[in-house]
Amino acid sequence: MYLLIGDHKARLVDTGDTSEAEVLPLYQQVQTLLKQGSNSHKPLIVIHSHSHQDHYGADQQFAGQPKVTVIGTTAKEGQNHFGFAKSSQGYFSLELGQRELLIMPAARHQEGSIAIYDPQNQWLLTGDTLYPGNIYVKDWQAYVKTIGPLTEFVQSHRVKWLLGAHIEMDRLTHTLYPIGTEDLLELNNRLNQTQQAQQIVTQNWIVTPIGLAQRTLSKVARWIMQW
Repeated sequence: MYLLIGDHKARLVDTGDTSEAEVLPLYQQVQTLLKQGSNSHKPLIVIHSHSHQDHYGADQQFAGQPKVTVIGTTAKEGQNHFGFAKSSQGYFSLELGQRELLIMPAARHQEGSIAIYDPQNQWLLTGDTLYPGNIYVKDWQAYVKTIGPLTEFVQSHRVKWLLGAHIEMDRLTHTLYPIGTEDLLELNNRLNQTQQAQQIVTQNWIVTPIGLAQRTLSKVARWIMQW
C-alpha cells in the first residue's frame, strides 16, 4: 500500500486484504499521516492497482468518510476515472498539487491493472505485474504486449525503484529479494525469446501462465460475484 501526498490531494494505492480495523487499522493510520503538518484538510482518493480482493479489503473503512473518495475496482470504473480513452500518450497524468503521477495500463496480471509512476521519488509502482515472487498471468499474450511499453517507459524516464504490491521474503535467510529496473528489462527480454506461454523462472521472480481450467474458474467466479 502506498500513500502519495501532494499539496492539494492525497492518493492511497490499494487497501490490503482485510476489512477488520482490529487487524489492519488502515484508515486510522492514513488519517494519522495526513494530520501531520497541513495535510489534514486534503481530500483523499483511494485507487487500486487491480481488483483482486487482497488489494481492496479495507475499502469499507474509507467508504463514507469525509473528504474521502473510493474508486471502484472494476476495469471500467478505473478506466473512466483515469481517462485512458482520452489520452494519446499511453498514460494519464494526475496532479496532486506540486506532485504529478503518471497512470498507465499495466500488464494483465488481472483485468484493469495499472502501473503508477511517481517522478518525485522516481518510483514505478507495478502492483502485481512485477514483484519478487511468483507472478500468475491470466492472459499471456496481453502480458507480453504490455511489458514492452513499460520497458520503453523506464528507458525514457528516470526510475530508481520498481515497487510491487507484495514483498516476498526468502523463507530460509529472511532477506528480501532485490528489486530494480533490471528486472523489467530481463522480463521483457525473456518474454520476447519465448514463442508460447510457459513458466519463466529467475532467482527473483517466477511468471506462470494460468491454465484453461483456472481461467474458466476465474470467469465463473467473476460472473457469480456480479450477481
